[in-house]
Amino acid sequence: MVTAFTFVTTYLVSYNGFATAIDDHPLYVPQRQVNVTDFHLSTSLDYGIARCVGSLGMPMLGAGFVLIAVWRYFYIHAHLPSRKGAYTLFPHKRNNFSLLCAVVGSMAIVGVGAFPSVVHKGAHFFFAGIAFGNICAYMIMQVSLDKELKLYNLNRTERLLFRFRIMLSWMSALGFIGMAVSMKVLRNKAKSSAFELMMAASFMVYLGTFANQLSHVEISISANVEEEFSGGEGEGGGAGGGDHIGFLTELEINDDWDEMGEEEQEGERRSRTKTITKMSKIPTPLGRNRAQSWA
Repeated sequence: MVTAFTFVTTYLVSYNGFATAIDDHPLYVPQRQVNVTDFHLSTSLDYGIARCVGSLGMPMLGAGFVLIAVWRYFYIHAHLPSRKGAYTLFPHKRNNFSLLCAVVGSMAIVGVGAFPSVVHKGAHFFFAGIAFGNICAYMIMQVSLDKELKLYNLNRTERLLFRFRIMLSWMSALGFIGMAVSMKVLRNKAKSSAFELMMAASFMVYLGTFANQLSHVEISISANVEEEFSGGEGEGGGAGGGDHIGFLTELEINDDWDEMGEEEQEGERRSRTKTITKMSKIPTPLGRNRAQSWA
């Protein structure tokens, strides 16, 4: 919503202009700053009050992207298998790398807003390239994680959204490539603007498809409790509890234990670890609203 408000406002202001008593006033925006031949997102953020709106909206977009990416990271992490084995290691790494792409991309989004193209074109395009590249990589990796972990089988809604995310990922990648080719090779601002809008819209809608996963927060707390017992105690709590000492009598075990030195006793100590896990599901405001609408 914040992103939509930001760009709707900047486009309207940049198309209609923002008149002031003095033409070089900091808030002045010339008419038709965006037009049918050049309607890049960055063009709408270049001047006056439109730049001020963009300077506020772009960091909020970056922060929102990171928050959703972190939420999605833990959602994927909860469905990953254990880390044992090479096969399960790759999804873990991909989930970590996708979060890194989101963080880098969000920082670049802030950089795009901080350096309008009319102020420093090189810095603006540098941050824009990093932002768009990491956004496309993030979208594709999330789809691949959904596919590999078969999360689309959770319910019918997820199956539909999974197909929709695939389409949006392709649209975003095509928009990124098309924008670069149109801008640097064809030198056509109209086509470049169209591809950029397609990519940005795909990204915004893509993030919106995660809304159904934000119905609750699942908190899992695990604690490893290590219990230590000496050679005179079996794992079952008595002399016969362990298989390795089951044939000895309790008296023989205790006599042997007393005759050992401290170092030998230390070597004979055994320990076992118990993992205690408690899970809680805390509904979010979205989840509460859903529950009320379903009731």
